[in-house]
Amino acid sequence: MSVRERLYRTLRDRFGLEEFRPGQLEAVEAALSGKRLLLIQPTGWGKSLVYQMVAAERGLTLVFSPLKALMRDQVREAEKYGLKARVLNSDMEPEEQEAILKEASEGGVDLLYIAPERRHNGLWREWYGLLPIRALVVDEAHCISQWGHDFRPDYRRIIEFVRLLPPQTPVIAVTATATRRVQEDIEAQLGGSLHVIRGSLTRPNLSLHVVRVGDEAEKFAEVYRWVSFLEGTGIVYTATKASAEAIAAFLQENGVDARYYHADLPLEERKAIEEALLNNEVKAVVSTNALGMGINKLDLRFIVHAEVPGSLLAYYQEIGRAGRDGLPAYAVLIYDPEDRSIQEHFIKNSKPPEEAYQRVHQIPSCATS
Repeated sequence: MSVRERLYRTLRDRFGLEEFRPGQLEAVEAALSGKRLLLIQPTGWGKSLVYQMVAAERGLTLVFSPLKALMRDQVREAEKYGLKARVLNSDMEPEEQEAILKEASEGGVDLLYIAPERRHNGLWREWYGLLPIRALVVDEAHCISQWGHDFRPDYRRIIEFVRLLPPQTPVIAVTATATRRVQEDIEAQLGGSLHVIRGSLTRPNLSLHVVRVGDEAEKFAEVYRWVSFLEGTGIVYTATKASAEAIAAFLQENGVDARYYHADLPLEERKAIEEALLNNEVKAVVSTNALGMGINKLDLRFIVHAEVPGSLLAYYQEIGRAGRDGLPAYAVLIYDPEDRSIQEHFIKNSKPPEEAYQRVHQIPSCATS
């Protein structure tokens, strides 16, 4: 049986699909041949299927992922297809983490999801050399880039893991948002010579709307009007935790079944809200960007931005979570010019270090005393 015949059999028998989407088979074959791969494809294209296929074929695949909610969602999805998936994060007791690492070292795990910050964990450093890693995945790879919308220093240090791998080990970076500049930065961070598969990011089923408001009261009223008018379940994005709580309370007071969500909520409460959203048990979840990245929900019918997102890349990433089933969906931006100051503050306080800027732009560093 040829490799391609085996892949089609795996696709059918394990994943219940008859055909690959355009570009998926090319991506899987490139990864299995040991190439370093960058996939830039729209939300809903099936990027996770590519590395799930690689894990099914090769074994332990290490997946760097930026958010705990995203990891939990991806583990649930992988287990539906009979893959042994595990996640390591700071919410777990050391004994539980060690049990998972032992299981992985003995070949009992197909997909292991971790945050890039785990490189600092002593238990991880102790076990890392014992793991039979057969492939490495960087999910939401735009986070690698200085110029991506969610700059995280430890994402840029994933190259340290890559350098420790045998050269024939597949490295797969996936993202739904990457400008040419971000693409070049990802290639540089992963060692260059990436096989890039870039698809069309057009989403014709999304209907985009912008509503300008003049003050907070008008903003709250518009959020209520759109959420109560639109059918189905959706997400209302805010720039701050305080805004998420206030808007959710306003919606509840006006008869809308809404919950707020942000990183400061207890783990069990966050899990319960995620489940309620996935099962359409609430009308809307009002959240910071802590919720949604990579969430595996096909039938979100609307995304409302109550405040200006951090960048165009962030905006595209977030509205792309609506209508992944191909049916009509709405993206609504409630625009108050005063909200720009919030994002300007975040930008000023999270910009890359000066030495990184100089390195990318080849500006000679000037020593100061």
